[in-house]
Amino acid sequence: MNISLINCIEMNFKPNKISIVSGTGESDSQLNAYDRALQKAGIGDLNLITVSSILPENCEIVEKPEIPQGAFVPSVIAKETSIKTEVISAAIAVAECEEGIGLICEHSSPTIEKATVNKTIKMVKEMAKDRNKKIKKIHIKSEQTIPQNCGAAIAAAVFWP
Repeated sequence: MNISLINCIEMNFKPNKISIVSGTGESDSQLNAYDRALQKAGIGDLNLITVSSILPENCEIVEKPEIPQGAFVPSVIAKETSIKTEVISAAIAVAECEEGIGLICEHSSPTIEKATVNKTIKMVKEMAKDRNKKIKKIHIKSEQTIPQNCGAAIAAAVFWP
């Protein structure tokens, strides 16, 4: 059965679970380093669909379940790659709010993990302020690496039905 995008919108499709994952990778090419980071995070065999940074209401944060290879999966991804020996990091912040939707913020940069995490938290708090939302809990996942070749660091929030 084919479900078009219009059908999904008409059905008001809304995931009810989310997993927060991260990984790093290194190779002779940025693409392969990124692929290895996705593999390390456990999402390398999925078709990741980029979505905006809204956590649906009543969406439960869970460990990543088994999902068939090749499945199309909505996700928010922070990705940083490098072609030289330098520190790179990526972070994702998932903010559960007191009521209604939550918020997700991703950030990556050629800097240390602590700075990337702090910036990500600052940005998700600003998103909440802009929406008059009160955050009850922020979940953070981050990675840092200093590759010897090409490297990648990713952090992602992956949605499940």
